[in-house]
Amino acid sequence: MLDPASSSKFKRKPLPHDPILPTKEAFIKAKYVDHAFIRKPGKDEEPWSLDDVNKQLWSCVRTAHVDTTL
Repeated sequence: MLDPASSSKFKRKPLPHDPILPTKEAFIKAKYVDHAFIRKPGKDEEPWSLDDVNKQLWSCVRTAHVDTTL
């Protein structure tokens, strides 16, 4: 779902020593407001259906892959 390479403005997550303004503020805005790191389906690609998501979730729960489920 997340695609960090999809944002052309940010190549990496800000480091602790990076300045809050403008670097960290811009990164947070891009991530949470603009949803810049969310993978969007292409024109010829089907968006995920609820049934597909439910099957994937159930598969993770059955196999005890908690880290994948979360």
